[in-house]
Formats: sequence, structure tokens, C-alpha cells
Amino acid sequence: MTEEKESIMLEPRDYQIKLIEIAVRENTIIYLPTGSGKTFIAVMVLKRLGQPLQMPVSQGGKISVMLVNTVALVDQQSQYIGRFTPFSVGGYSGELNVDGWKEEKWKEEFDKHQVLVMTSQIFLNIIEASYISLSSINLLIFDECHRGVNDHSMRQIMKNFGELQDEQPRVMGLTATLLNKNCSPHQAMNEVQSLETTFHSKVATVDELKNVIGYSTNPKENTRIFHTHIPLHIDSKIVEYFNNLMVILDKFHLNTAPVSPPKSSLKPLEPEKGLQDLVNLIQDTVTHINLFGAFGGRLAVIAHMIQLERIKKHCQDAKLTYILEGVMTAFMYAKKLLSDEMKPFRESEQIRRFSSQQIHVLLEILKEYKNDSNDSLCGIIFVKRRFTAKVLYNVLLRLKAVDSEYEFLSPNFIVGYHTNPFSDTREGLYNVKMNKKVLNEFRNHEINLLVATNVLEEGVDIPTCTLVVKFDKPDDYRAYIQSKGRARHKNSFYYLMIDSSEAEKFQRRYTVFQAVENLLNDYLVGHNETRVPPSSEQLQELYDENAIPPYYVSGPGSAQVTLLSAISLLCRYCLSLPSDKYTSYTPTWYVEELIYEIEKFYKVVVELPRVCPLWREPIEGQYMRTKKLAKRAAALKACALLHKNGELDDKLIPKAQDIIDEDVSYFFCHWSDIKEKDAGNTKKRRVHPKQIPDISRGSITDNQEAYLHIIDFNPLFFPNDNGQRMIHEVYTSDLCFGILSAHPLPRLCKFSIYVSLGEIEVNVNVIQEIFVFNKDQIMQLRAFHTLVFKDVLNVLKNFLIFNNDENAEGFLVVPVRKSDHKIDFDVVINNTELADQRTEPSDQEKAKIVVTEETYLGKIVTPWYRPVDKQYLVISVCTHLNAYSKFPSEDFDTYASYFNDKYRTNVLYPKQPLLLVKGLSKRLNCLKPRHTGGKRSKERSYEEMEEHLIPELCIKQDFPSQLWIQANLLPSIFYRLYGLLQAEELRRTIAFESGLGIVEISINESWLPLSLDKHLLKIDELPKSKPRKKEDDEPGSVIASLPNNVIQQLVQDFACKKLESEFPWQEKDEPVDIERSLDVTLMDIQYYENFISQRVSVTERLRKHEVWNKTDYPAITFNQEFQHKDINLLKQRKCYKGPELAEIFRALTAARCNDVINLERLETLGDSFLKLSTSLFILLRFPKYNEGKATTLKGQLISNKNLYYIGFAKKLAGYLRNSDFEPTCDWKPPGFCVPHHLEVKINEKQMPSNSLFNFMFSRDEQISGYLENQEDYDNETEEETDESAYDSMITFLDQQLVSDKTVADSVEALIGAYFESCGFVDGLKLLEWLNIIPASENIESLLQKELPNPVITNAINISVDSHIPLWRDIERRLGYHFNNRAYLLQALTHSSYTPNRITYCYQTLEFLGDAILDFLITCHIYEICRDLNPGQLTDLRSALVNNITFAGFTVRCGFHKFLLFSNNTLLDYIDNFVGFQESKDHAINDEVLILLEENDLYLSEHIDVPKVLGDVFEALAGAIFLDSGMDLETVWRVFYRIMWKEIESFRQNVPKNTVRLLYETVGAHPEYQKAATVDNGRTMVGLDFMLNGAKKRVYGFGENKVLAKKAAAKIALRLLHN
Repeated sequence: MTEEKESIMLEPRDYQIKLIEIAVRENTIIYLPTGSGKTFIAVMVLKRLGQPLQMPVSQGGKISVMLVNTVALVDQQSQYIGRFTPFSVGGYSGELNVDGWKEEKWKEEFDKHQVLVMTSQIFLNIIEASYISLSSINLLIFDECHRGVNDHSMRQIMKNFGELQDEQPRVMGLTATLLNKNCSPHQAMNEVQSLETTFHSKVATVDELKNVIGYSTNPKENTRIFHTHIPLHIDSKIVEYFNNLMVILDKFHLNTAPVSPPKSSLKPLEPEKGLQDLVNLIQDTVTHINLFGAFGGRLAVIAHMIQLERIKKHCQDAKLTYILEGVMTAFMYAKKLLSDEMKPFRESEQIRRFSSQQIHVLLEILKEYKNDSNDSLCGIIFVKRRFTAKVLYNVLLRLKAVDSEYEFLSPNFIVGYHTNPFSDTREGLYNVKMNKKVLNEFRNHEINLLVATNVLEEGVDIPTCTLVVKFDKPDDYRAYIQSKGRARHKNSFYYLMIDSSEAEKFQRRYTVFQAVENLLNDYLVGHNETRVPPSSEQLQELYDENAIPPYYVSGPGSAQVTLLSAISLLCRYCLSLPSDKYTSYTPTWYVEELIYEIEKFYKVVVELPRVCPLWREPIEGQYMRTKKLAKRAAALKACALLHKNGELDDKLIPKAQDIIDEDVSYFFCHWSDIKEKDAGNTKKRRVHPKQIPDISRGSITDNQEAYLHIIDFNPLFFPNDNGQRMIHEVYTSDLCFGILSAHPLPRLCKFSIYVSLGEIEVNVNVIQEIFVFNKDQIMQLRAFHTLVFKDVLNVLKNFLIFNNDENAEGFLVVPVRKSDHKIDFDVVINNTELADQRTEPSDQEKAKIVVTEETYLGKIVTPWYRPVDKQYLVISVCTHLNAYSKFPSEDFDTYASYFNDKYRTNVLYPKQPLLLVKGLSKRLNCLKPRHTGGKRSKERSYEEMEEHLIPELCIKQDFPSQLWIQANLLPSIFYRLYGLLQAEELRRTIAFESGLGIVEISINESWLPLSLDKHLLKIDELPKSKPRKKEDDEPGSVIASLPNNVIQQLVQDFACKKLESEFPWQEKDEPVDIERSLDVTLMDIQYYENFISQRVSVTERLRKHEVWNKTDYPAITFNQEFQHKDINLLKQRKCYKGPELAEIFRALTAARCNDVINLERLETLGDSFLKLSTSLFILLRFPKYNEGKATTLKGQLISNKNLYYIGFAKKLAGYLRNSDFEPTCDWKPPGFCVPHHLEVKINEKQMPSNSLFNFMFSRDEQISGYLENQEDYDNETEEETDESAYDSMITFLDQQLVSDKTVADSVEALIGAYFESCGFVDGLKLLEWLNIIPASENIESLLQKELPNPVITNAINISVDSHIPLWRDIERRLGYHFNNRAYLLQALTHSSYTPNRITYCYQTLEFLGDAILDFLITCHIYEICRDLNPGQLTDLRSALVNNITFAGFTVRCGFHKFLLFSNNTLLDYIDNFVGFQESKDHAINDEVLILLEENDLYLSEHIDVPKVLGDVFEALAGAIFLDSGMDLETVWRVFYRIMWKEIESFRQNVPKNTVRLLYETVGAHPEYQKAATVDNGRTMVGLDFMLNGAKKRVYGFGENKVLAKKAAAKIALRLLHN
């Protein structure tokens, strides 16, 4: 336990009590030696002044704030205050990404905590953003306040006190040194007074030094002199070698972006950095060879080799990569020379022979301590350089291992680190954890010697040290005082190591240090009451010292930006601008010099990135005396302009670039008030009421007109034998079925149904006759209707009754004579019931059987002895055969013996003629043609087989066979009829409300028949993976399975467990700590880099990715002459009728219906039309939108979520056909319903839906629609318990379960149907009717407006041709001449290319061109690929419309050669892909399509295809479209010529979807994992597969699950093909 902690456990010391009283009374700087309890005083003052903290800030309360300088101190002090005060404490540092927090988040923290501990820069940012006023702070504590000089954030905070009109916070500073620099004794007090002025305070300390001597620093000081290292021959050789290498590197210049100052008098402010960082690394190696000698120098070489490997991992510049390889070779050579020189000696001898005297002196100090001290070692060696700490640690570690005299050492090292406050990776957190771990082990004495930089000189809580060594001389008074302050043990030693060449000079400085210390004590100790606080004049001078006043949003007290914060804010704004992965925006600085009266002044001009609205005009700062001030002045002016132009909000925070303004919310007014994250998803399924067409509503009632519609069959097959001829005659007989309705039906299209013999065309001839019936007739017709569906077809459930509601769907089927259009009431009256097919006739009944053609030919018979009901049609009475006739099989003698042996039946009248019969199908779903093979073939063989039956063994039905056989088709006919009536109602609604098509066709017109999509009959389904088994070694479901490279734990105590709990990863997943280990492999380095680069999100989902190498792929050839093919869909057309009824029906048929048609092809067409329409609308309607905003709005408009809500508002879910047609399971015959009171109970979940099967209503009740004893049925109900049962029964309640995605698909299919039939303009009208684009936007007139000029208003007058001097070559390659070449310039300008200030970059054109190419290619393949099924069409579209394909075309045409960009990384990626394509003769095939795109991976360094190449291709399409006056046909002529070979080749052999391709890869055995959402909103899908006999897991990422699965499949295929 340290003295700081011990002080808390004791009563306050006398001097502490006095200082507490002073600090409570007035602003105070507490000046006490290290270890004398400054933090304790601060805690006591905090408690004394804590009354205002009891109320939250939002309610008028206050908070206290403690400011520190390092992340480590944030944690330490917040824990300290939290342990010893009753207050809620929050700690804040850059590692928490607090710089990105909004005002709401900070206000939440202000109310949540009473004391906040943070770094001073964070608090300055909060104050300048006006998130909180200083008047809301009651106590402001500055730890290590001596840092508050010059531009330090502590000093800037205090400058804000000048704005306070009300009560100021109490200020308290804590310091052990007061001075932050070297100064002479006579300057010391001036520095102290300046510090007092800064903090508006007086210095207060003890009255007598003896009061603190026992509690604070008082070590034995020693100075050790060493001689400068005299290099050995090998040292000199290596140093000379490295010096020559640095000379060579100075001559290298990397490619940089072209510099184009706004005017000739301006020069770049900052010269080219070149390879200075690399030169510095080599110089550091030289420094450490001179510092340590050959042994330590070799360790420095190895450590820097690891650093070079890390740099190489992130290097994206080809030229720099080559240089790094060369430097690495040089380091390897140096390492070998050093190793060879020392190889003859043992390692302990190597340390002694090849180490500098400075190392020897250090080792002597350590040995002396071991021999002379009785206390266990707890020491710190302070060094100046971070790298020195690492090398010295490794020297000591080697020494401990090889020399028994130093076995007592347990060394480690700790240094500070820099964090990027906007980084969301693990790197900062990992560094924090490693430092915490080292400190924990030091506190627990598992480490007894710590090598450290000045990070441990101040504040950090460490054990009482017995030994402190200053390895490098202290540079200033502060370093001397604070390093000595760490030697706080009562028997501690403090050593200063001084080079003999500097001994005399340092002695003079050392004397000054002591004199300053004595002077401060003389002036301050015992003078607390006599010291005078800073005057108001001094304070005002502090407030007024800014060369330029801050910029306030709305005057003092509001958010502000100062000279000091302006550059940081401007850079933060530039980083917030939307960009691709190759571009990181920064301001461009130029400087102009002015000499005035011999004195030189500077003015800096700043140019902002071209994606910033202020980029057109350079921003000029005012003249200042230094370049630094001039740069700050220009940045301040730029920040002010950005705020005035709305780029910074009123808190001076960059406005999010991807947030859509609220003025587009009216596009989504149809969305649910309840936020539904899963709306529009496939898995989101909802119950929707079926839309019963108004025309079919109404029961047939007495004395009211009823309309007769005759079902006309037209068999399209030809009979081959007598049996088939009789069946054919049945379908064409005069006796047929008619439909009665209460209202006239509209004319519908013909449709086909399918029986075993072939296709039958069905036409419902509407309104053939009008009748008026009495009640008796209606009941007779109802009875016949019931007989057909209950007895003949057996599809009427016992819980259904006739629906008598006036709005009920009330069709009746009746027997009709086509010849006179009359209802055959004789059939109705004579067929009230069927003969019992299961009961054997009595002997008397058998005796009465008369078998003749008149009595049996053409009748329906059923063998009563068979266990399964099978109906047969008698096609012949065989008078030449009877029961005694020879049986056709040798197994039986006669028919009689056969039936007797097989069925145990005795034939009473064996001489009756036999009946030749043909089996009748029991299949009621006749929507699709019959297949061959499997169960289908057995059914068909039964129907085609003819056999002989004995009459007395059969039950004959008197019900007309024509109607019996036709009845089998009724379920399919009514299913189609309802669907067509629904489609017709929707079509009429659209026609009436939008004017698209006519409401009702004329008497001379007809609809085209509903045609079958033949490609749907055989669709190859994607293989499904088997359910995964749980295995012990199964990879984690979210976190990737990582190599077991871990740091060995030295302790298993509570501190270690606590440390583990603070970080969002497991210790077993940590890499080798390559900062502390020099014995590492390239794999260790790779894993380390992957580990620290992974993001840390709120959900803490972490991923590890691998790097894949390229694979060689074969090229393809194509021999065919080019011939242009027009797209008919682009031609203007006006369809009078609107879409065909069959097309509306198609658009309302989901794929899961397994019907002969579905919406998928239309959906594909509608999707492309919708994307183009919305893209064009956004471009014209919101011309100022950048690509990010436009993409976001477009994404919302075309999202499944929006389309679902659109479809829901138009009730499309009720019109959809969404499930398999299963007449025997869940189909409800026309006219019937569930009794209303039972329906209510089911809907209210008061009874289970499947309990309906318990109800057995009588035939009379079913026919009448009235229940005789309803009360009895009510008593049988119980509450619903099984929701799945409810879902399966809802069809009987006129409801259906539909996924949101299906509704969205139907919207797109409907759009596709109207575009295909009516053209582009009318397609836009449908978008207005659907309210995707509100009618108020008047998109048609918007298209007539003049297109925006690509040349920016007030653009610098530079010729377009100066940027694209080879424009003629580009036009030749395109085959198109630009009317306005500015479009071409814009299409070729990448966002990194700043010299083009004439146009914007290509992002807007790319946004439009993407939709145009997708639309054109989709239209083309939709027209020419009628033979492809929807899955193949989608695969073909995906293969042609993607970034890889477009990038290939860009390279093939050479467009990349004209691309304007300024980014070396991008150049390397383009170069790699170009080289790859050239080696393959620019082939684009299905293997090229598995190359990796940017969006496929997450945090991966490896990309095969840079997105920019595809973007340029799309941008050129957008440019031609706008330049040609929005002529799609012109664009198609240009791009079809480029793409035709791939279109034709892919059409003939459709590239398989990558997921399908993976499933078909032998031995892969892919298994997808559950999708997860990562922190940026993207979807991640894991994929397990077999690679070389072992399970492998990869991850794919995408905007949705489908794209993520494809990305994962790509990665797997790349690995499998290696």
C-alpha cells in the first residue's frame, strides 16, 4: 500500500488540515513533494464543497471535475475518488471515443455522475462545444497543474473564465514541482507567478519543511559518471552501413499528388515528408548501437525489424513496399554481422564484451543495491526514448537468464502511447490493458524492476520505490524533481547517470536545480497568508492574449473555436466527409510570405476537399508573424465559414453526412407509428384478411336476379382409344356445370387446367342467362351444391355452413345444358344423395341388377370390396365375358376364382356380363401439368389402366358421369376464378384511380389467356445443408476461432481477473506481445496486427479475417460477329387497355404457391425499373444531395420495408396467392363459412382453431346456414393454446399468413407488369399511385426540366480539356461524342483528385449509372431469355451487373488509364487487377466473378477488385445518359457494344450463384451459420466448410443476409481453388 493510500486510513496531518482550509476558502495551487498527500487534500476539499453536487445539473445542481494529463491517471484518480468519497464518479479518456459523443450523451453523464475525471483536452472540447457552462462546475481540480503553460489545454480552459459573469468554479491545482522547464533562480518566481495567474490562484504549501519530510521524497542521491561508448570495429561498420543507407533513402521521392496552388505566389506550407519516418527508424537504430554497443544494438536491430514488418503489413504503396524490402534486407545483413561477431562467446560474455560503459555502470548500480540494501528491490529506471526502454528491458531479461548474479531481477518496461480519439479498433484498449497489467504486476511485486519513460514520473500510483535510476540525464527541473519523487522509501536510492563529456555542464545545471528548489522553499514555505493573488489586470491580460479572438456561434457562452482548436476541428470535419476506403480527406495548406519593414509575415491559404461545399474558393487567413499562427488563423476562418454554411452544427460538430434531412419524411408517412426493425423481412409474417372481390359478394336469394355463367371446357388433347374418347366426350358434353352469382361477373381471361390426358382450356362464359328463383328452388340448388362438394368431392368440412350474410361470397354450382343455357332441375331433384360406396348390396339387390349398355355404359362404379374408394368409368359392357371367363393371368382360372381367392367374395350371378372400366383420377389440384416418375407415374398408370369388374361387386352411381368427372376440376377452376376476380378488381381500382388502362373492356375485346411458364416446371432447387450437430470443437457462433498465441499469465489473483473483466475480449485470444518479445514469427506479427485492428463496438462483436492470394484462372473465347440488339421495352408505347389481366394475376402469385406462373420474373423487371426511377427522381429533385445522402434516400425508398408498407396500404397482401393449393386440406368451397360466433371466438383466441374439427353440423344445417342449437356449440369451446394450429386454419376464416418480403415482392412485380405493358412514363404513374413517389412531386414534369450543368457555378475558369487532354481517345473507345465534355470530366474524376475544380467528382454519376446499367441489362435479358427460370435470370443479372464485371470492362476498354485520382494505394490495387486481367486476356467469366470486392470483407487488407474501376464504368453510363438528354437507347447502344460478348456467353451458360457453386464443389460440405448484425449495421454470416480434410470457418459481410452469404461463399471458393 502506498503512502497515498495510507493517508486515507489515518487522520489528516496538521499541514494537510491547514491546506484543506485554504483550498476551501480560495483558489489554491497545492505545492507539496511527491508522496505528501496532495490527492488526499483534493478528496477532502471535494467532500467539503460537495453540497451543490446533490442535485443533477439539469435541475440546477453542479458537478466537480478533476483534470489529468494521461489515460492511466484517469483510471487511477476516478477509482481513488470513488473509493473514498460518497459521490458517483465517471472517468473519461480518448480510448472511450468520447470525442464522438453528442451533447445528449454528455448531459446524460453530467446528470449520472457528481464527479467527473478526464483528461484536460476532453474537458476543453466540452467547454468549447458549450455542452456545459463553467458556471455549472463547483470545483475544478488540475492534477500536475505545472503542465498548464503556453498552449496546454489546462491553460486554455482557464482562459474561458473571462466569459463568466456569475460565480466562478473553485480552482485547485496540485503539483510537486511548479516549474515545467529549465530556468534560472531569478526567473523561477516569475514562472510561479505566471502559473498563479493562469489558475487564478495562490500557491499554498507547508509552513515548515520538517512537517513533510517524514512523508515525502528524501532519497540518497548519487551521481554516476560513465564514459561515452567507444565503438568497436563491428559497431563502426554497422553505423557506417546504416549512414550510407540513410543517404540513399534521402534521394528517393515517393509519388505524391500534383500540387496546384490557387495562385503562383503560394507555396505548399509543409514540404514533402518523403521517407523521413524510415530514415528516423534507421537513425534510431544507429543511436542505440552507439548507446548500448553491439549486444544492445543487435536487440535494437531485431526490434526494428519487427517494426518494419508491421509497417509492411499496412503498406499500400508499391514503391514504398520495394523500399521496405530493401531496408529489411539491410537490417537482416546488420543482424547477421553482429551475430557472427559475437557468436564465439557465451551470451553472458557477449553482454560484458559488447556493451557500452553506460550499461556496465547500470549493472554495477544494480549489483551494489543487491549487496548493500536490506530491502527487496522495487526499482524504476527512467529513460528518455520509448525504444530505449524496450531494448534495455531485453538486455536485462537476457542478463537475468544467463548470469546468476542477476537472477534476482524481474524486469519489464512501460511507455506512453498515442491514441487516435476517433479510432474504434482494439489498439488503444490493448495498449491500456498491457500497461495496466505491467503496473499490476509491479504493484504485486511480481516485477521488481521497471524500465519506463516519463510516463511514470507523474501521478501514476506505483509502489514505494527503493531504487530509482535516471539512465539519461534530466533535461529540466521538472524531470529531476519528479523522477526523484518516485524514490519514496525511507531507505531509497536515487542515481543520476551522467556522460563524462557532460559532467561539468550537468553539475552546473544540477546546482541550479538545487538552488531553484531551495529558492522555491524559501519564498513559499511558511508564506501562505502573505502571498497576493493575481490582480484583475493580470487576469485580463491572460484573457486578451489571443492573437485572434475565438469564433462564437452566438456570442460568449455559446460554442466556440479558438486559434488552438481550429486546426483539429477542421481536420475532424474533413475526416467526416463521405469517402471511399482509398481516400482520407485533409485540408491542403499553402503559404505566402510578405516582408514589411524588414520583418517577415506569413499568410496561409487553405483549400478544402472537393466534396465539401466550400471547396470552390480557397480560404485565406490573415497575416501573422509565424507560419504556425498563420495556419491557425486560416483554420479558424475556415471553421467559421463552415459553421455559417451549415457544415458544422451549433455545437461546432461536423454534421453527419449520411443523415437525410427531415424534409423527405413525407415519403414515408405510410409507415407504422410503431417502429418495426424487422418490417419487410422474409421471416416477418403477418395475418392479413383475404380481399374478397366485391363482384363475388352476395348470396342467391329469392325473388332477386341471379346470373348464370357457364364453364366451357376445351380439351387440347386427342383421344387414342375408346376410353380416352369417352373421357374427351365427358368434357365436351352438353351437360356441364354453371356458376350462379348474385351480381354480373366481368369477362375474364381463359386459363388452362391439366388432367392425366393433357391440357384443358377453361373459359367461364359470363352472363349466359338471368334467373329469378323462389325459396324452394334455392334450397334445392344449395342441396345440389352441397352434394357436389361434400359427397362427390369430399372437400366440404363438417364445421362449414352456408354463408347467409349479404356481403358473403355466394357462388353456387348448378347442372346446365349448354345447348339452351338452362339449369337442369331434373338432375338437381333426382340427385339428392349418392349411393353408399362402402356397403355390400343384399342378395335381393344383387338379384335385381340388370346389366346392359343402357343401364351401365358411361356410369360411375365403385368396387365395394376394396379398402380404398376408387371410382371407375364404365367404357364398355362386355357381353362376351362373364365371371367364368378365363382370367388373363395364369395365377387364376377364372374371374370368379380371382375375386374369391383375393377378396373372399362369392359371385351369385356369374353369368352377368363383365364391365370394362377406366380408373378416374382423385387428384383435385389440376393447376399444373402432370410429371413423370415416382408417385406421379403410379397415379397415372392407375388412370390409364383398363380392367374388368363384376357388376354385382360394384356400386353404381346414378349421378351423371359427365358432372362427376367435371366436378373433379371444380376446386382448381374456383381457385383460378377467385384469383382472376381479385386481379380484375385490383386492375380496375388502379385504372379508376390513376388512369392507367380502362376500367372495363368493350364487348368486342378480350383478354389474352393465362399462359403457363414452362421453365417453372423444372427448377433446380439449391441443396439444403443438413442440420448442424453440436460438437465440442465447433467454432464459436460469433467470434472467429483464433490461434492459441497467448501471453503466459504470471499471476492468477484478483487484480488479474478484474483486469480481464474490463476489456471486451478473452485473454486466451490475445496475441504474443510483440512490443515485449523479440522472439516472434511473421505469423505472430500478422496475428498481432489482425487482433489490434479489429473493431470494438457496443455489441462487442469481433472478427478475424484471413488474407487470400490470387489464383490463376483460364480465359474464355467467343466467336461471333457483333450485331446490335435493341431493347423493345425502351420504345415508347401507349397501351389502351393497360396490362393484360393475366399479367396482374401473375404479379399477385408468390413463388411459394408452386403454380405454373409466379411473380419472380416481373419482380426482377420491376426492381430494376424502381431503382432507375428513384435514382433519377432523387438526382433531379435533390440536386444538392451528395452520393451518400442520395444512396440513403434511395435505399429507404426501394427497401423491402417501405415496399411492404406501400403494399399494406393498398391491401396487396389480401390479393396475393401465397401458399400451395391443397383442396383436401385447407380449401373452403364457394358459399361456405365458419359460423360467425365460432369465428369470433377463434379470432379472439377464446377457443382453439383446430377444435373446429369437433363440430359435426348436420347436412340440413350446412345447407340452410343456420344452427338449430347454437347454445350447445358455445358450451364446447375452450381457450386457444396452440398458435401454430391457428395459423394452419386461418384459410377457413378468409385470412392468410404472408411474409412482409412477399408483399414487397408483389409491389415490384406489379411495377414490372405496368412498365412492361405501358412503358416508362406510365410506369412512373404507377409509382405515384402506389405513393412510392408522391403525386405531389409531379415526377413527369420533373423529367421535362432542364438538366443541371455539370460545370459548377463560379468554377475556376480552367479548360475542361486541360484535365482530359486525350478526350478524343476516350470518345473513340466509347463510340460516343459528348456534347458537353464536362460530363466526361466529372465521370473520370475521383474524389481524391483536387486539381479539378470545374466539376464535382463522379459519385453522383456513378449513383445514376449504376441504376441505368442495371435497368438496361435487366430489360435486355428479360426479353431475350424467356427460357430461363427466375433463379437463372437472377443469376445472369447478378453476373452481368456487379462491380467485378464492370471493373473488367473498364480495364478491357482502357478507361482506367484516364481516371483522375491522387492516391498511391488506389494505384497499386488498380495495377494489380489490370495485371491480372491482362494475363487472362481480359476474360470475364464465372471464376473471375469470385474475386473479392471491397464490400465482401471486413477489416481485410486484401482486395482483388478495387471498387473505383466499377464506379467509373457506371459513371460513364450516367454521363452519357445526361449528355444525350436522358436517352436510354443511346446509352444501350454504347454499352451493349462493350458487353455483348459476356451477355451472349453468360446467357448460354449462366454463371452459377457463388452459393450454388460452393454447394456443388465436391468435398466442400458447406454449412452456413446464423446471420448476425455487426456494429456498422452490416450483416455477417459465418460459413463452415471442409478444406484439405479439416473444418474451416470464414465470414462474409454484406448489406443483407443474401449478400453476406455470397461474400462468404466467394472467400471459401478462393481458398478451395488455391
